[in-house]
Amino acid sequence: MMQSWHVALLVVIPGMVGGMISAASEYLDICSEPPPEPDDVRGIARHEERKKNRSHGLFFLGRGLFGLAGAGCVLVGGLWVQKLSFIDSVDNTVFLWALMLVSGVFSRRMVPVIGDQLERELMKRRITDTEKIANNAAATSNQAVSFTEAMSFAQTALSRADTTIDVPQAIQALNKVESDFPTHRTLHIYLGRLYKRLGDYDNAILCLRTFIKNLDKQTKGRGSAETKVDIADAYYNIACYHALKARQVHDAHEREEEEVRLKKESLESLRLSVEKSPENAELAKADKDFDFIKEDLGQITNVNSDKK
Repeated sequence: MMQSWHVALLVVIPGMVGGMISAASEYLDICSEPPPEPDDVRGIARHEERKKNRSHGLFFLGRGLFGLAGAGCVLVGGLWVQKLSFIDSVDNTVFLWALMLVSGVFSRRMVPVIGDQLERELMKRRITDTEKIANNAAATSNQAVSFTEAMSFAQTALSRADTTIDVPQAIQALNKVESDFPTHRTLHIYLGRLYKRLGDYDNAILCLRTFIKNLDKQTKGRGSAETKVDIADAYYNIACYHALKARQVHDAHEREEEEVRLKKESLESLRLSVEKSPENAELAKADKDFDFIKEDLGQITNVNSDKK
């Protein structure tokens, strides 16, 4: 039998420490990452908000509890498939402590993904084959690793201003994991921005429309306040890309009716965004992506101001 001090040594302490290490690492990453471009008003506001939130003590405590959960998942999973049958061996204490510490560090990404996969399995059928469930959890962990690598690659590509180096490869990496995370907000926002960097506004718009469709399907139109903000942000970016596409068509002296259509699409997407998140109206006024349709923005932004 496993004694209580074993639980404290192998799960509670390293799990909490690992979670807090993860919190500190994220806070330092935010502090060291390059600030958004000066004209990215929304990006600057969110950057400061993220930095403030992650310096709070409750954030570190929460991550510590997440780390505890991650270490617990690994311990239970190991005992379940009898891979940690030597748990009471003194010679393996250091190894097990390090394993739980690492589990705590990566718990924030690992626990939600594993939990979601297990929930799906429980809903489909009764759990009778523990080995199969463990294999599914391992596959989900691999998905989480691929997702983390793709997102890191995308962040690196986007942080390099005025260049398209690594952008095609970053797009390819995100597209490989997109089907496993069809409603992940940040993934689709990054994907849209990468397409924007290449001037491929059609695919930028398509990926965000797909995200909205998937989110609506998942929530059946009854999403939370956070879900509404996610959809509002997606529509905001779609509006930007339509406006940029309109300018692209204009500069190429292409069909005038296509330019008019794109402007209308931009204003309609912005209207949908402001409808769900009214503060986006003020952001649009200062956003350079809308410079080409600046004269028409009043149709949306002024109406919203009158309602305040």
